[in-house]
Amino acid sequence: MITKFLYFGNSYKRILKSPIKIFTIYADEIIGKTDKIIGKNIVMNNLYELRKNINFENIKFIDKKVFFTGTRMVEKGALKLEEELELIIAARNYWNKKGKVMYYVGKRSTSKEKLLTFNKKGINTLQFDLPLEIVFTQIQEIPAHICGLGSTLQKSLKLLFRENITCYYVDLYEFFKKSNNNILKIKKNEVEEAAKFYSENSEYIKTISLS
Repeated sequence: MITKFLYFGNSYKRILKSPIKIFTIYADEIIGKTDKIIGKNIVMNNLYELRKNINFENIKFIDKKVFFTGTRMVEKGALKLEEELELIIAARNYWNKKGKVMYYVGKRSTSKEKLLTFNKKGINTLQFDLPLEIVFTQIQEIPAHICGLGSTLQKSLKLLFRENITCYYVDLYEFFKKSNNNILKIKKNEVEEAAKFYSENSEYIKTISLS
């Protein structure tokens, strides 16, 4: 009781009975598809504070440039390095055939050794100290194509840059089913299942096959 009072004062009971407001970038895709009562408690986060810092007059969207956003699947033990490399090489070849140059963008936690391994196989790599949403508000040349295995970036960048950026989803599991690596067995968790379902059903994302 003392702890509750210290945190909430006399407002604890009022707060306890108050509906929870969900502030999310996915509100526009949820409202209208859920119960009316639930819908009233969902608030759209349109990333206004980030978007107002973008000087669109000084930005060029480069159609020949593709960013493939990296994951932590190797670091988590879900994939071997050579398996992710197989996927990234296939993605590089896919975009090369379309006349575009692909860059693998490592996460901040991606090791230099991993990026060096990719470089030795002819993969262009990049790594930033900030989230890509913030990086894109600070640079003048932005890739017109964002590719990945399912990420909030595929929604947030569309909110920030709208029709100037196209996002693509690659189904990791389908890729390895069709590749020569029939031994690979990846255990999906609930987060990855949700990312797959969202990416394949969202109007903001195009699903592509690398094979």
